[in-house]
Amino acid sequence: MIQVNLLRDRLVRFRYRTYFKRMLFFYFIGILCIAGMTGLAYAGNRFRIAVQLRRMERMEMEILSNAAMVNRLKHAQTTSAELTNRLVDIKKEMDRRVLWTRKLACICASLPESVSLTSIVQKAGRGTASAEPTFVINGSVPVSPVKDREAIITFLENLRQKGKEEFASVTLQKVSEQAPSAAAEKEEQKGRERSFIIECRIRPSSR
Repeated sequence: MIQVNLLRDRLVRFRYRTYFKRMLFFYFIGILCIAGMTGLAYAGNRFRIAVQLRRMERMEMEILSNAAMVNRLKHAQTTSAELTNRLVDIKKEMDRRVLWTRKLACICASLPESVSLTSIVQKAGRGTASAEPTFVINGSVPVSPVKDREAIITFLENLRQKGKEEFASVTLQKVSEQAPSAAAEKEEQKGRERSFIIECRIRPSSR
Protein backbone atom coordinates (compact mmCIF):
# COMPACT_ATOMS: atom_id res chain seq x y z
CA MET A 1 0.00 0.00 0.00
CA ILE A 2 2.83 2.31 0.88
CA GLN A 3 4.56 1.56 -2.41
CA VAL A 4 1.39 2.39 -4.32
CA ASN A 5 1.15 5.77 -2.60
CA LEU A 6 4.79 6.46 -3.34
CA LEU A 7 4.25 5.63 -6.97
CA ARG A 8 1.24 7.92 -7.08
CA ASP A 9 3.24 10.77 -5.53
CA ARG A 10 6.03 10.27 -8.03
CA LEU A 11 3.55 10.19 -10.89
CA VAL A 12 1.93 13.41 -9.69
CA ARG A 13 5.31 15.14 -9.30
CA PHE A 14 6.36 13.89 -12.73
CA ARG A 15 3.20 15.28 -14.26
CA TYR A 16 3.74 18.62 -12.52
CA ARG A 17 7.32 18.80 -13.71
CA THR A 18 6.31 17.88 -17.23
CA TYR A 19 3.51 20.47 -17.18
CA PHE A 20 5.86 23.10 -15.76
CA LYS A 21 8.48 22.33 -18.42
CA ARG A 22 5.87 22.59 -21.15
CA MET A 23 4.64 25.89 -19.71
CA LEU A 24 8.20 27.23 -19.62
CA PHE A 25 8.76 26.03 -23.19
CA PHE A 26 5.60 27.70 -24.45
CA TYR A 27 6.43 30.79 -22.41
CA PHE A 28 9.85 31.15 -24.03
CA ILE A 29 8.36 30.37 -27.42
CA GLY A 30 5.80 33.15 -26.88
CA ILE A 31 8.52 35.56 -25.75
CA LEU A 32 10.59 34.70 -28.82
CA CYS A 33 7.57 35.21 -31.09
CA ILE A 34 6.80 38.55 -29.47
CA ALA A 35 10.46 39.58 -29.74
CA GLY A 36 10.54 38.52 -33.40
CA MET A 37 7.36 40.40 -34.21
CA THR A 38 8.65 43.46 -32.34
CA GLY A 39 11.95 43.26 -34.23
CA LEU A 40 10.17 42.93 -37.55
CA ALA A 41 7.92 45.88 -36.73
CA TYR A 42 10.94 47.93 -35.62
CA ALA A 43 12.87 47.02 -38.77
CA GLY A 44 9.83 47.83 -40.92
CA ASN A 45 9.43 51.18 -39.18
CA ARG A 46 13.12 51.96 -39.64
CA PHE A 47 12.84 51.06 -43.32
CA ARG A 48 9.77 53.25 -43.80
CA ILE A 49 11.47 56.09 -41.94
CA ALA A 50 14.56 55.74 -44.14
CA VAL A 51 12.37 55.76 -47.27
CA GLN A 52 10.56 58.87 -46.06
CA LEU A 53 13.88 60.56 -45.25
CA ARG A 54 15.16 59.82 -48.74
CA ARG A 55 11.96 61.21 -50.21
CA MET A 56 12.32 64.32 -48.07
CA GLU A 57 15.93 64.72 -49.23
CA ARG A 58 14.85 64.39 -52.86
CA MET A 59 12.06 66.89 -52.30
CA GLU A 60 14.52 69.28 -50.65
CA MET A 61 16.90 68.92 -53.60
CA GLU A 62 14.01 69.54 -56.01
CA ILE A 63 12.97 72.61 -54.02
CA LEU A 64 16.54 73.96 -54.12
CA SER A 65 16.75 73.20 -57.84
CA ASN A 66 13.41 74.91 -58.47
CA ALA A 67 14.51 77.90 -56.38
CA ALA A 68 17.71 78.16 -58.43
CA MET A 69 15.68 77.86 -61.63
CA VAL A 70 13.32 80.60 -60.41
CA ASN A 71 16.30 82.85 -59.66
CA ARG A 72 17.73 82.17 -63.13
CA LEU A 73 14.36 82.90 -64.69
CA LYS A 74 14.10 86.16 -62.73
CA HIS A 75 17.61 87.11 -63.84
CA ALA A 76 16.76 86.21 -67.44
CA GLN A 77 13.54 88.21 -67.20
CA THR A 78 15.42 91.22 -65.82
CA THR A 79 18.06 90.91 -68.54
CA SER A 80 15.34 90.58 -71.19
CA ALA A 81 13.60 93.69 -69.88
CA GLU A 82 16.89 95.62 -69.92
CA LEU A 83 17.62 94.46 -73.48
CA THR A 84 14.09 95.40 -74.54
CA ASN A 85 14.54 98.88 -73.08
CA ARG A 86 17.90 99.20 -74.82
CA LEU A 87 16.38 98.09 -78.12
CA VAL A 88 13.60 100.65 -77.69
CA ASP A 89 16.18 103.36 -76.99
CA ILE A 90 18.25 102.25 -79.99
CA LYS A 91 15.15 102.31 -82.21
CA LYS A 92 14.29 105.81 -80.99
CA GLU A 93 17.86 106.92 -81.65
CA MET A 94 17.81 105.34 -85.11
CA ASP A 95 14.50 107.07 -85.85
CA ARG A 96 16.07 110.39 -84.90
CA ARG A 97 19.14 109.88 -87.06
CA VAL A 98 19.26 110.71 -90.72
CA LEU A 99 20.75 108.40 -93.33
CA TRP A 100 23.14 110.69 -95.18
CA THR A 101 24.27 108.30 -97.92
CA ARG A 102 21.28 108.46 -100.26
CA LYS A 103 20.74 112.16 -99.65
CA LEU A 104 24.35 113.05 -100.41
CA ALA A 105 24.21 110.86 -103.52
CA CYS A 106 21.09 112.72 -104.63
CA ILE A 107 22.76 116.10 -104.01
CA CYS A 108 25.90 115.08 -105.91
CA ALA A 109 23.84 113.76 -108.83
CA SER A 110 21.95 117.07 -109.00
CA LEU A 111 25.07 119.26 -108.92
CA PRO A 112 25.92 121.17 -112.14
CA GLU A 113 29.55 121.47 -113.20
CA SER A 114 29.89 125.17 -112.40
CA VAL A 115 28.44 124.90 -108.89
CA SER A 116 30.73 124.38 -105.92
CA LEU A 117 29.47 123.33 -102.49
CA THR A 118 31.07 124.81 -99.38
CA SER A 119 29.09 123.00 -96.68
CA ILE A 120 26.10 120.76 -96.00
CA VAL A 121 24.70 121.09 -92.49
CA GLN A 122 21.84 119.24 -90.82
CA LYS A 123 19.53 121.59 -88.95
CA ALA A 124 16.97 120.41 -86.41
CA GLY A 125 13.32 120.92 -87.21
CA ARG A 126 11.54 123.91 -85.79
CA GLY A 127 8.41 123.89 -83.71
CA THR A 128 7.37 120.53 -82.29
CA ALA A 129 9.77 117.82 -81.26
CA SER A 130 8.56 115.65 -84.13
CA ALA A 131 9.41 118.30 -86.78
CA GLU A 132 11.60 116.89 -89.51
CA PRO A 133 15.23 118.08 -89.78
CA THR A 134 16.51 120.07 -92.73
CA PHE A 135 19.65 119.95 -94.85
CA VAL A 136 21.17 123.42 -95.34
CA ILE A 137 23.31 123.48 -98.50
CA ASN A 138 25.80 126.32 -98.90
CA GLY A 139 27.38 126.74 -102.33
CA SER A 140 28.71 129.21 -104.83
CA VAL A 141 29.06 129.78 -108.60
CA PRO A 142 31.34 132.14 -110.54
CA VAL A 143 29.61 135.41 -111.31
CA SER A 144 28.32 135.55 -114.87
CA PRO A 145 25.63 137.72 -116.43
CA VAL A 146 23.27 134.77 -116.99
CA LYS A 147 24.98 131.46 -116.31
CA ASP A 148 25.34 131.86 -112.54
CA ARG A 149 21.61 132.21 -111.94
CA GLU A 150 20.87 129.46 -114.46
CA ALA A 151 23.28 127.13 -112.66
CA ILE A 152 21.60 127.81 -109.31
CA ILE A 153 18.13 127.27 -110.79
CA THR A 154 19.30 124.09 -112.52
CA PHE A 155 20.70 122.78 -109.24
CA LEU A 156 17.44 123.65 -107.50
CA GLU A 157 15.29 121.91 -110.13
CA ASN A 158 17.55 118.85 -110.17
CA LEU A 159 17.21 118.54 -106.41
CA ARG A 160 13.44 118.73 -106.68
CA GLN A 161 13.31 116.12 -109.44
CA LYS A 162 15.92 113.65 -108.22
CA GLY A 163 15.19 114.16 -104.54
CA LYS A 164 11.45 113.50 -104.58
CA GLU A 165 11.81 110.44 -102.37
CA GLU A 166 14.36 112.04 -100.03
CA PHE A 167 13.19 115.63 -99.56
CA ALA A 168 9.70 116.90 -98.82
CA SER A 169 10.57 120.39 -100.06
CA VAL A 170 13.55 122.17 -101.63
CA THR A 171 13.70 125.94 -101.12
CA LEU A 172 16.18 128.59 -102.22
CA GLN A 173 16.66 130.75 -99.15
CA LYS A 174 19.34 133.23 -100.11
CA VAL A 175 21.52 134.39 -103.02
CA SER A 176 24.33 136.87 -102.48
CA GLU A 177 27.43 138.09 -104.30
CA GLN A 178 30.78 138.19 -102.53
CA ALA A 179 34.28 139.24 -103.49
CA PRO A 180 37.35 137.12 -102.69
CA SER A 181 39.93 138.33 -100.18
CA ALA A 182 42.89 140.46 -101.30
CA ALA A 183 45.37 137.62 -100.72
CA ALA A 184 43.28 135.18 -102.72
CA GLU A 185 42.85 137.75 -105.48
CA LYS A 186 46.60 138.24 -105.75
CA GLU A 187 47.39 134.51 -105.68
CA GLU A 188 44.68 133.04 -107.85
CA GLN A 189 43.26 136.06 -109.69
CA LYS A 190 39.80 134.64 -109.52
CA GLY A 191 36.66 136.60 -110.25
CA ARG A 192 33.77 137.29 -108.02
CA GLU A 193 31.48 134.52 -106.80
CA ARG A 194 27.77 134.33 -106.13
CA SER A 195 26.86 132.29 -103.06
CA PHE A 196 23.53 130.69 -102.30
CA ILE A 197 21.75 128.79 -99.54
CA ILE A 198 19.26 126.00 -100.27
CA GLU A 199 17.22 124.26 -97.58
CA CYS A 200 15.97 120.71 -98.16
CA ARG A 201 13.39 119.49 -95.66
CA ILE A 202 13.83 115.75 -95.16
CA ARG A 203 10.89 113.51 -95.94
CA PRO A 204 9.92 111.39 -92.88
CA SER A 205 9.67 108.16 -94.89
CA SER A 206 13.25 108.54 -96.18
CA ARG A 207 14.93 108.52 -92.79
